Amino acid sequence: MDEYFETGDFCVTSGIKETLDRELEFLLFYLILKLKVEKDYLQIFELEKDDGLIKIKHRQEIPFYEREYIIEHELKNQFEKIFIIDNGASIVMMLSSEY
Repeated sequence: MDEYFETGDFCVTSGIKETLDRELEFLLFYLILKLKVEKDYLQIFELEKDDGLIKIKHRQEIPFYEREYIIEHELKNQFEKIFIIDNGASIVMMLSSEY
């Protein structure tokens, strides 16, 4: 069994830099690092803006995991889907449209 999200450089794409502020970037990485379940190489976040709040849905496929968070924060767009992928050498955060 591989241990994902244990080592590697954290990288963000240009789309993430244009869309999310650093605080949200760090929060999403933190939510993965604090997971108490076995981590899949692909972590999926769906962010939805709702009256000054952001609904964050965090999930992975294998093993299945899903959790929702609501935070007070601003988001530029109404909805964003974000992938965070551990490719073994680095951990990359990207918009789903950049995949």
